[in-house]
Order: sequence, then C-alpha cells, then structure tokens
Amino acid sequence: MDEIQIFEKLNENMQNLENVENEISMLQLAIYQKNIEKLKECKLNEIREFFEQQLRFYNQKSEKYEVEIEKNINKYKEQLEKLIYVYDNLYINIFKIMQNAMNNQKIAIANIVTLTEKLKEKTHNDEEIQEIKNMIMACAQKN
Repeated sequence: MDEIQIFEKLNENMQNLENVENEISMLQLAIYQKNIEKLKECKLNEIREFFEQQLRFYNQKSEKYEVEIEKNINKYKEQLEKLIYVYDNLYINIFKIMQNAMNNQKIAIANIVTLTEKLKEKTHNDEEIQEIKNMIMACAQKN
C-alpha cells in the first residue's frame, strides 16, 4: 500500500470516526436526559411520600393540608428545576471541552498529513526539511 492509499484510508477512517462520535454524543445526551427525568420523578415522589408520612405521624387528614402540601411540592419542583438547569449547563460545557479536544486531535492529524505531503516535494533544502520534520513531531505530540 503506497502513501496515497494510506492517506485516503486515513481520511475515510476519520470521516467514519466523526460519524461514530456524533452517534455516541447523541446516545450520551439521551441517557443523561433519561436519568435526569427519572431522578426528578423519584425526588418528587419522595417529597410527596414525606408529607404523607408526616400526616400519618401526626394523625392528620390530607384534605385539610392539601393546598399547603401542593404549594411546598411546587416550591421543591422549582428548586429542582434550577438545579437541573445548572447540571445541564455543566453537561454542555464539558461536552464542548471534549469536542474541542477531539477536534484538535483531528486537526493535528490533518496537519501531519499535509506536512508529510509537503515533505515529499523536492524543492526543500536540509534546513527546511528538518523544520518540517520538527513540525510533524510537534503535531504528533500535541494533545
């Protein structure tokens, strides 16, 4: 396999990698959202159960305090929504950082391919060749 075929195969693999990364990102987002919804539902059920336990403990009727209970559950729900909003922002920021890192790796690979092709040109003197090799090494070590 000559270098051109290797570069073509590398390009094809990079495109396939991007498709897979996009699918993984969508799955991770769906899992995150599903977990958030389950947790929210669980927490709301827990707070409702807490109020019911308190009613039973003090031997009170739920009809008498239903308005107050609902008001407090709604306040709890609002606070829960604020917390979820913060976690959503954190998730988005982490996702952006991960995407940026993966994009930088792809750019480094593209730079290595470009520099390798440039290295094949016969018009370079020894100093330029060494500089290109150093740049290739720097791109390979770049994180």
